Order: sequence, then structure tokens, then C-alpha cells
Amino acid sequence: MFINEGPEADVTDAPGWHEVFRRGVREPNDLVGEVRTAVEHGLHDPMDSLEMVSAAVETTGAVVTALSSPWSLYTPQDAATAAAGLFLQLEHQAEAL
Repeated sequence: MFINEGPEADVTDAPGWHEVFRRGVREPNDLVGEVRTAVEHGLHDPMDSLEMVSAAVETTGAVVTALSSPWSLYTPQDAATAAAGLFLQLEHQAEAL
């Protein structure tokens, strides 16, 4: 053990991705509201499914563009929220597949 080394972190103490994301993004924006409205209306046929997949593809590409700027995230908390959101996307995409 190094002299300056702190106590080992317990993995169970770390918040889950859902919690980290919810803490960082409290209020959904208009884009999220549109998606939620579509889901509440009902996604019942192949066209609805393909339109939602298309929206996901576009927003994922937009996230890449947004994060490509060196000023896209200001704080470690911003980075944690973005990482949590990306992991949640992967989780949902894997479930969809």
C-alpha cells in the first residue's frame, strides 16, 4: 500500500448509470418531450418502429458531433453524465437487438 493511497472503493458504493444520468439531467428538453409524446401515443406498427430507429440513428450521430468539440463538456460531472447516458444508450440498444 502506498502512503498516500486512500481506502479501496467498494464497487457497491458506486452509483449506477441510471442514477448518475438522472442526477445530471433533471429536466428533459423539447426533443426528449417529443419522443415521450410519441411513446405515450403508442408505437404499434412497423412504420412507428422504423421512425423511432431513424430518430435514434440521427440523435446518436448528433451526439458524436456535439462531443467532438473540446468545449462540449466543462466539468467532470458533465463527463460522468454524458458517459452514463452513452452507457444507457448501449444498454437499451442491446435490449432492442
